[in-house]
Amino acid sequence: MKACRKCGIRRALSAFYKHAGMKDGHLNICKDCTKLRIRKYGKRPEVRKWDRERRRGVVRSQKTDRTRRNEQGKRWSKDNLHKRKAHGKVSAALKGGKIERPNMCSECLTTCKPEAHHPDYNKLLDVVWLCTKCHAKKHWKE
Repeated sequence: MKACRKCGIRRALSAFYKHAGMKDGHLNICKDCTKLRIRKYGKRPEVRKWDRERRRGVVRSQKTDRTRRNEQGKRWSKDNLHKRKAHGKVSAALKGGKIERPNMCSECLTTCKPEAHHPDYNKLLDVVWLCTKCHAKKHWKE
């Protein structure tokens, strides 16, 4: 017996789909609730469009997505040569021992492996060490 996470009703394991990632080997939502969710999800216009395209063989593959991301990365590098140069200088200085990475974020003071943030890309080795969250916040503010 197992309780469904959605409806809360206790049912036999046969009322749940098999799922290798779960501790007991069965999904934590019963078959009835799963079918309901799928029906509801499938009515959304973007899902219906994706299904139509998939049936026609129009859907992009992971390979084309990867290629697109590679092209975007190359374009970013080409458009931001000064930033790439600064990133390279910091990386080389870290490897050469000229600068040392601290073990905490200078903003929120959590223990982590912080990332180098350049407030000014003209000062190549003048960096602020931030955790991933604080680094993202800094870039969203700018």
